[in-house]
Amino acid sequence: MKYPLFEVREAEGGRKGLGCFAVQDIPAGQLLIAEEPLLTLPRAHPKWLIGKKIEQLASKLTQPAKDEYFSLSGSHVHHKDAENIWYTNVLEMGDPQDRMGVFLVISRFNHSCIPNALFHWSEALNRQVVYNIKPLVKGQEIEVAYISLMAPARTRQSLLKKNFNFGCRCPACTLPPKELAISASQRSECVAIAQRIDSQVDRSEPLVALYSIRRAMDLSELEGLWESETAPLCYDAFRICVMWGDEVHAREWADLGFRLCGIIKGEASNDASMMKGLRDDPRSESANGKSLWSVLGQRVLVGPFEELLTLPSGFKSLLPGNTISSLPSAITQSPGAIADASVVKLSTGQKKRLRDKAKKAALLKSLAEASNHDSLAAEECSVQDLSGQPAL
Repeated sequence: MKYPLFEVREAEGGRKGLGCFAVQDIPAGQLLIAEEPLLTLPRAHPKWLIGKKIEQLASKLTQPAKDEYFSLSGSHVHHKDAENIWYTNVLEMGDPQDRMGVFLVISRFNHSCIPNALFHWSEALNRQVVYNIKPLVKGQEIEVAYISLMAPARTRQSLLKKNFNFGCRCPACTLPPKELAISASQRSECVAIAQRIDSQVDRSEPLVALYSIRRAMDLSELEGLWESETAPLCYDAFRICVMWGDEVHAREWADLGFRLCGIIKGEASNDASMMKGLRDDPRSESANGKSLWSVLGQRVLVGPFEELLTLPSGFKSLLPGNTISSLPSAITQSPGAIADASVVKLSTGQKKRLRDKAKKAALLKSLAEASNHDSLAAEECSVQDLSGQPAL
């Protein structure tokens, strides 16, 4: 089966079954497909009735559609055929995800723990859509994520085996043991950072919170997940700037969030529209009907493109005109300061992207001076050379 930007054919690399492959070079952020479901059920449908209901729905399909449905993979061997296929391929629909459905073409996209595409339900189109979040070259397989990506490889493998009956052989899951441990630590740290951002803001530590966000963005890039994991961080950073009355940097974070949402969900998506509105009017951000503008005080903080924060390679394609010429010269001249104190051993690729420990200490010192947290900085700067977690 061939579509404008990809084709469905036999998978490569020892995989069984079909996969989706680009038929031309595709820049990031393209809508690959918008598909209506073949079968749907309410999310709250009684579980014990699902098998019978799915068999009824499948029996009413036209013969060609029925053949397509029963050609999909089914990994839950303890279920009957129609129900087995349903549980293996079902996707959530809508917000607040009140329905579920099976999509014939989207079910053909294979999984990777470093996906180059993402799927989601589009309220605007009333369809399940797939966007490629990384540039693709002709012949490259287009892969999505079936599960949450921030769990360690062992946990991801267990989930995939339980829910889909296969073991992942993507680059993130086939690293040597020492590099797998590094990857697990980095992904887990991203989760921990996301969980503590709010408390850092509540303790009046805006620059430390922004540094934590920068740290998570750097780790996401090392894991090949920068495109898929950074947009929520941009929103967190935007809210921090809003609560401290920094309109200029709030706009910068919201603009980056808007550009990222445009790549992963399309500029017409709800998330992209929200970030665009916040970029245009940062003071409109509110919670529980109350404005968040300057509720914690008035301070000049930092944006995503300043010297205090590293500029990942992923940023460059999101800047106006795809150029870094509009950035302050300090960014292109200075290597910045990526926090690498928690990395025990690095792969060759990671070494190229990390900065030395001295730059981290310099950044932490400047952050502490700006936020009057000298004691915190002293603790951070004394983190052991290349082991442990940063004490943010």
